[in-house]
Amino acid sequence: MCRTEARTRDLSAGAQWESKLRAAEARAGEVMADPLASEEERLIGWRDCQAVLREAQAVLNADPNFLRLEADAIIRAAYARCCALVETTPAARGTAAAVGIRADSGDARAALSIGTDEDLESALDEYAEAVLRSKPTLREFAAGPQTG
Repeated sequence: MCRTEARTRDLSAGAQWESKLRAAEARAGEVMADPLASEEERLIGWRDCQAVLREAQAVLNADPNFLRLEADAIIRAAYARCCALVETTPAARGTAAAVGIRADSGDARAALSIGTDEDLESALDEYAEAVLRSKPTLREFAAGPQTG
């Protein structure tokens, strides 16, 4: 048995919820990748991304291998990543990055049970620190049992 302070998505390749999180992040990237997309098309893409995040959250919350606190942290991290992807248009050759759509809203957070007044950046910093402290244990676990 292995106890660790925090777990990430790293050891969950193949899990349905992890695939959904990757799909949400891919959709978020697509939202801003098309320079010809209208603002309405970008908003529709962001809503699609949010729907996939909610699906991933439902599946992750049902996974008996993860505590609710772990699931919440994973979802918050994926949500923040998706927001970052849609809030800035990547720079194209010869142009600067442009501002995208405002993604981090009270409605978007409420749909994922993230407090509207929660300091998401601080919560993600705490999660990142816990993950860093857990990395040696997670590496050991990923390597499998040692025979000797």
